Order: sequence, then C-alpha cells, then structure tokens
Amino acid sequence: MDFIDTNIFVRIITFDNAEQVKIVEKYFRAMALKENNGFTSEAVVAEVLYVCTSRIYELDKEEVCARLISLLTIENLIMDHKQVVISALEKYAERNLDFVDCLSLSYKDQGIVGQIFSFDKKLN
Repeated sequence: MDFIDTNIFVRIITFDNAEQVKIVEKYFRAMALKENNGFTSEAVVAEVLYVCTSRIYELDKEEVCARLISLLTIENLIMDHKQVVISALEKYAERNLDFVDCLSLSYKDQGIVGQIFSFDKKLN
C-alpha cells in the first residue's frame, strides 16, 4: 500500500501538469479497479484544501470538496475515519467554517465524541 501525498491530490484536482496528471489518473483508475491500494490522512486532506483554495490556485472550495469527495469514495483508498472526513468536506463546502472546525463537528455528528470542548464561538 502506498501513502498518497498532498501533491498527488493537487495534480488531479488542478490539472496543472499534464504529464503528472496522466500518471495520477492511471494510479487512481487502478485503485478504482481494485488493482492497488492507497492510504492518505486527514492532514493531507486539510493541506489539499489549503493549497487548492489559496492564492496559488484560487479554486472554489465547493469544487475542491466535490473533487476530493469523489476521490475519497474510491473503496481502495484507505483513510482512518474516512466517512467523518467526507462529512467534514460536505460541511466545509456549505458553511463559513474552516475545515478543522467542520472535522470536529463531523466527529460529534458521527457519535465518535460526545461534545466539543472549545472556546470557538462559531463552533459552539
């Protein structure tokens, strides 16, 4: 199993390097066909959101979230608490909260935690 880093997701979301996009598309296609397995983390997802919506790419957060969700739903892409992350991406696309706050809400909504202990008024 491979660890899939931020730059791999950025390539497939931004299409900014045609040669690398072909490699990444082939990799994800093979994963969708269950020919390989990949693993990624919440930190990678957060970094992808930051990079793709920053001044570098200036992509719309709803579009980035939709593309990420479509990739994360590939069965052979492994991630701890994947459904929590997908739920957080859906919240992030819809709300005026940062991704980490949406992730916290999703952990609560999925019953993994009881309450959120925070001084953040938006979150509470």
